[in-house]
Amino acid sequence: MKHNILIWFLVLIFVASISVGGLSAHPEFESNTYQEANYPEFVEKDKTVALEIFTATWCGWCHKAYELYDHLESKFGKLSVSNIRYHCQDKISIETIKDRTNFYGISGFPTIISNGTYKQTGVNDDIYDKFEKLVKDELNTPSELAIHTNVYLDNNKINLDVFLQAQKKQLEGEFLTLTMVSGLQEQNSSYDYVAETVFPSFDGLHLVLNPGEILHLAFTMPMDQSMGAEHYSTLCMFQNMKTKEVYNSQYTSLYSLVPISFDIESFQNEVSRDHAFKIQFTDGLIVNTIKTNQFYFQDSVGKITNCRWEYNSSYKELVISPESLLEPNMGYVLCISGGDSSFVSTKRQTLFRDIKIPFVTSEKPDLNLQYSESRINFGDVMIIDSPFSVINIKEANGNNVKLEIESGARWIECSPEKVTASESEISISINPLFMVVGKNTGFVKISSIAGEYIIHVEANRLSNKYPSIRIDPYSLITFEKNVSFSGRTDGYKVHVSGKEIEVDLDGKFSFDKELHPGTNYVTVESKNMRGKVSVYPVVIVYIEVN
Repeated sequence: MKHNILIWFLVLIFVASISVGGLSAHPEFESNTYQEANYPEFVEKDKTVALEIFTATWCGWCHKAYELYDHLESKFGKLSVSNIRYHCQDKISIETIKDRTNFYGISGFPTIISNGTYKQTGVNDDIYDKFEKLVKDELNTPSELAIHTNVYLDNNKINLDVFLQAQKKQLEGEFLTLTMVSGLQEQNSSYDYVAETVFPSFDGLHLVLNPGEILHLAFTMPMDQSMGAEHYSTLCMFQNMKTKEVYNSQYTSLYSLVPISFDIESFQNEVSRDHAFKIQFTDGLIVNTIKTNQFYFQDSVGKITNCRWEYNSSYKELVISPESLLEPNMGYVLCISGGDSSFVSTKRQTLFRDIKIPFVTSEKPDLNLQYSESRINFGDVMIIDSPFSVINIKEANGNNVKLEIESGARWIECSPEKVTASESEISISINPLFMVVGKNTGFVKISSIAGEYIIHVEANRLSNKYPSIRIDPYSLITFEKNVSFSGRTDGYKVHVSGKEIEVDLDGKFSFDKELHPGTNYVTVESKNMRGKVSVYPVVIVYIEVN
């Protein structure tokens, strides 16, 4: 019994030991390595500078360090210079901060550490010039490490996809990510960039990065539910714990437009070649700020494929699909522009940085579109005519294909203009009102992810005679004594051999005629509201059979 009690006591001590610091405990993560050659270059190589500021709420001079960061951020940009503020020995300090202060040997406040190696304790008059030169030199130094971060929100948690890539030589070090909170209130004062949580701990996650490989880390960090996501930001860094050098880092502010879900995972395999990528956001988007050139697909050999997009305002969901079928079994990256090139949310926010989603296509779909016609000739038409033709389109393998149908001339009309199916019927009609007298040529363009298909359309517009009369086709020679005729006019009265017949609202009319043996002549007259009369002669031969 005593033995069992001892075991449970040790278990409780172990659980307590990994829970110290609360949010600083080692969370779960996923790690995978991929070959760089299978994907386009997408991991950002630009060098950045991370300032780690050790401070305290009771420190009267520490605001000078904050003002220094504001100056550097204004001069070099928020994507190039970041800062995190470690509060020490005050109420907003995290418990494990002593691990970082011991690591750097902090003995006074404020202390500023630049990329792990330069240390400045206290603030003096020449600090601005000194740090300007320091940051400029760092930014002009080629980075040994490329890094890119996708950040998205999920149920009061921050999800991070981090991509790391050694440039020219093997790099060994520790990876860590910190969350910061801004607008934190303490004793009637507000504090920004306050370190709140660390992944996995200040000891870091030991990694060995090899050139030619992309290391992908996926993990989640918590948020305080009493603070909104817009108060948070993240800082990822890869550091040599022996030399203290920060090889590179990347900062992301959540005071921006942030995705909450992607419909595929990074490096997902077997993505269909026509896949429509769905990305849901925290806020609605202003549609007229969304531009086609804000998205593109790039494959492993550098080829760019343009995109189409749709926006579903009900779900705050942006749908991006390739303009043409992607290559099979190929590594791609979908790039969505952030920063100044980003679309804008209804809260006037933009993406903080580019979103980059790597994936591999499958062999499907293998599309084979078959069209029943490539050319339509409507022949002679009059102003009262409304001829049409039907085009049948079939995908031979049974795949549903989205088609967009576009008329290449005002006088050509298409229905429907959009359809998604494996078999479709497209009605193509012409409107003589918009045609010129004589030969008219135009086209219908049918666009799909498999490419464009052109159907050529021709028609010959007869004279502008008004009113017009059209007699429907009939046999010139008949063995029937009694024959029915039909036709159409844009006049309002029709007489057949001097006798008025009924005309409906569409201008259609019909009449019966008793024929005599031999050649018969029937005169059809149409009269318009202006009193003008047009005459159409009908000639038919009746052969009497005894």
